[in-house]
Amino acid sequence: MADLQHVGVLGMHWGIRRRGPASSEHTRARELKKKHVSELTNDELKTAITRLSLEKQFKDISSASAGRGSSILKGILLRVGAQAVNSYVASKNPDSSSYQFFADAVRNKAHNPKS
Repeated sequence: MADLQHVGVLGMHWGIRRRGPASSEHTRARELKKKHVSELTNDELKTAITRLSLEKQFKDISSASAGRGSSILKGILLRVGAQAVNSYVASKNPDSSSYQFFADAVRNKAHNPKS
C-alpha cells in the first residue's frame, strides 16, 4: 500500500508564495526611512537616499520597457482588428453607409493609435 506524504510547507496556503529575505541594504534603508530626518546622521541619510533612489530608478526602467511593449502590442492588435472589420464589412454590404462609417473609424484608429 502507498504511503501518503506531505511534501509542502506546513501551514502554507495553495497559490501563496513566500518572499525570500530582503537584502540587508534594503532592510536598512526602510528602517532609516521610518526615523525622523533630524535623528539621522549624514551617513545614514546618504545610505537611505542612495538605496531608495536606486530602487526608484530600477522601477522606472522596468515600467518603461513594459510600456513600450504594450504600445507595440496595441498597434498590432489595432491593425489586425481593422483588417478583420474590413473583411467583415466587405462580405456583408460594402455600400451601406453605417458599415462604411464603422470601417473608416476603425481604419483611422489603426493608422493613428495615439488619437
